[in-house]
Amino acid sequence: MPLTEYLAPVLATGGPVAVALVVLRFGPDAFLRLLAGTVAVLTGDEKRGKRCLDLLRILRNRGDSSP
Repeated sequence: MPLTEYLAPVLATGGPVAVALVVLRFGPDAFLRLLAGTVAVLTGDEKRGKRCLDLLRILRNRGDSSP
């Protein structure tokens, strides 16, 4: 699937300025979280939504510093 299909809901919902500010402020990890969360909410494909939620869980657990 083309990248524009994933970016379209983000740009339409948050606007290009908000996306640029998130990327500049928090880096690529925050952009991945924003993109995966938006796709998970707005997608009509249940499997794609579950994969996006799994990605969000992985990103959240990666940030934990517990041993």
